[in-house]
Amino acid sequence: MRFAEQLTPTQGARSAALDGARGYAVLVLMAYHFGVESLQGAWVGLNLFFVFSGYVIVMILLKEHARFGRVSILDFYRRRARRLLPALAVLIVVVGTWAVVEADNATRRPMKDDILATVGFVMNWRLVSQGDQYFAEFGNPSFFRHVWTLSVEEQFYIVAPIAAVLLVRLVASRALRVSIVLAVAVASAVWTAQIGLATSEAQAHAYYGTDTRIQALLAGMAMAFAVGPDRVGRRPRAMSARTAGLLAWTATLVTTAGFFLVRPMAPVMFERGGMLALSLLTALGIAGIVQVGRGPYRRIFTWGPLVYLGILTYGLYLWHWPVKLWLDRYAADLPVVAELLIGSTATLAIAALSFHLIEVPVMRGGLAELARGVNAGRALAVGATVLVLVTAFRVGAVPTVQEDIAAGRVPELTPGTAPYEARETPLRVAIYGDSVPYYLAQGFPAQSYPDLHLTNLAVEGCGLLPLTTFWSPGYREPVKPQCRDSREQMADELRKNEIDVLVLMVGTDLGTLHEQADGSLIGPDDRRLGPLVREQLDDLRAAADAAGVRQVQLVTLPCRDVSVERLPSPPFDRDWMREHTEVTRNLAEPDRANRWFASWADRTDTPLLDLHGALGCDDGFRKQINGITLFRDALHFSEEANPMLWTWLAPAIRDAWDQLA
Repeated sequence: MRFAEQLTPTQGARSAALDGARGYAVLVLMAYHFGVESLQGAWVGLNLFFVFSGYVIVMILLKEHARFGRVSILDFYRRRARRLLPALAVLIVVVGTWAVVEADNATRRPMKDDILATVGFVMNWRLVSQGDQYFAEFGNPSFFRHVWTLSVEEQFYIVAPIAAVLLVRLVASRALRVSIVLAVAVASAVWTAQIGLATSEAQAHAYYGTDTRIQALLAGMAMAFAVGPDRVGRRPRAMSARTAGLLAWTATLVTTAGFFLVRPMAPVMFERGGMLALSLLTALGIAGIVQVGRGPYRRIFTWGPLVYLGILTYGLYLWHWPVKLWLDRYAADLPVVAELLIGSTATLAIAALSFHLIEVPVMRGGLAELARGVNAGRALAVGATVLVLVTAFRVGAVPTVQEDIAAGRVPELTPGTAPYEARETPLRVAIYGDSVPYYLAQGFPAQSYPDLHLTNLAVEGCGLLPLTTFWSPGYREPVKPQCRDSREQMADELRKNEIDVLVLMVGTDLGTLHEQADGSLIGPDDRRLGPLVREQLDDLRAAADAAGVRQVQLVTLPCRDVSVERLPSPPFDRDWMREHTEVTRNLAEPDRANRWFASWADRTDTPLLDLHGALGCDDGFRKQINGITLFRDALHFSEEANPMLWTWLAPAIRDAWDQLA
């Protein structure tokens, strides 16, 4: 009996070489998450898992149909439940229990819905709805972010057995079946290109969406139809050992090159069919791997430890992400080598225990095997379901941000701030800028400042300068029509809302490059930029004066944690950013832009609200203040930080107005 078959029950012979290839892919993915940044393209290895799932699941269905003349869909679902749910339930209970005992409210608030989305296998769509950025790890990334792949696969499993049976029964030609499946895969690739990567929402959809990722599953499905048995059990002639070896090596080497060369969210993968091309190559590679003969490939990928990793893939994938986040919390300063060794060892130990103590017994005999009795197994199923749901709702039993505000539990941003005293006369305030003030204004705790009537005139994606923002050579952001409209309609909006004070919170983009009309670039360290900034501030003030606004106030830019490795890509090209250190330096510490602001404010007698100083930036960036994580990504404040920021900003606005009066 082969090594793989000794470790896990099967419905037919396993391919040890294919297990070894899976072990290699999961090892690379773990290494990337544990800090090996050179493996920037490790995410393309997910294609192997998707293609493998499509191939194996459909192959099982075809074998069953060829043998019995039918497919039991209920048995298929039962097998999938036995394989996936027990280990997933343990993960949920362990992470949830830790969160109840140890995690802060900001971590716990979204976790209930994360757990419910996980058990409902819709976590990928939850991440899409949040515009989650897979390659950005600011704030509190979800402990269940990684299970989005299970959601995609489970949604596929709902359709796969029905589609496979219909194709076998209704389409006699093997070639036509393959063509139909591939046509749907091509449609998915075309649709993915239409979604594109232009916005954070589009990026989340392209990365996590079932409609975009199904092309990889369909590639595996097509290959199963191509090499699997037909309705009477006949298979196509086996390929030669030389052809199998060539396909196996080509797919493996191309994927390996991708681990190092493919950038996060590379447009070629999502907008130009790269994902489908790689999926088809992977499918061909799988067909070669399962038939590969004696030689170097088989010797390497049937090496015992690598095969064992492949068999433990599910547990390794489930546990490595929570282990990584725990290391980030409790051992944030570990060197990469130490994080890799500790994280990998801990993950391997947990996955092995899960596999041998939970997964294998349940696969062999269901929960009855684990509980040593049918009735006990049923009771265990009910108890586990209840425990998971109780864990979810217990984790979520924390006050919302709004409840904290209502109860007065918002800490002061700056120590010694006097309690806010509302005036009898209301003050009508408008805030203008880009997405940073837009979200800050959305979180304005109006009940805490009843005399401040806030109008949100900020527009997402609108920089201060009327120039194309040059994030990287492959990603330029021209001035959007809504940005031009907001400037042209500024005076009318201020007049309509009878604004007393216009607060300018602008210039987030001043840390990067801008493209001028002649195609030349102007950078954040360029002296020519200062006059352009002053010109735009003058225009905004002129609009305020034309609308009868009595006071304009200007907010300084805060410091940020802008390391190249943590920037979302796109829009940031990390290799390019490493060569242009002036961009990351000015985004992280906007001293030059703040000097321009201070000079303009002094010249125009405009109150300058020093957010940079209020955040303690003079002493360096702080990730948290009063135990609250300040930023949710590279640029924007977190939901929890918003009300704390207003404990400083609202009094500052009122004080500046009172000085004018």
